[in-house]
Amino acid sequence: MRRLAAAAAFTVLAAAAACGGSSGHAREYPAGAETDFVTQCAAQPNASALGCSCIYQELSKRIAYASFVTVGPVIARGGNVSGSDAEALQTAIGICAAKAEKGAGG
Repeated sequence: MRRLAAAAAFTVLAAAAACGGSSGHAREYPAGAETDFVTQCAAQPNASALGCSCIYQELSKRIAYASFVTVGPVIARGGNVSGSDAEALQTAIGICAAKAEKGAGG
């Protein structure tokens, strides 16, 4: 089930547009964290840098950086996460999918 969710996430990422704004934990994140995440994420099949950037922006609002250090690379590689990290990922995917749909005229 989680593997399917990860596959769906990267399908969504392919179409997602970049997100903006910051809140929550975003101020904890160092400047290079987004570049590292997006580089790993965009290397996945059907992923895009814009979609990965959106996912990163949304995750940075929901996951403390201390936790992201561990789960961020797993998410970027399409791996499985659980608990509140999985919930944060699903929320991010939903938001980015809605933005991509809206941006595509949907």
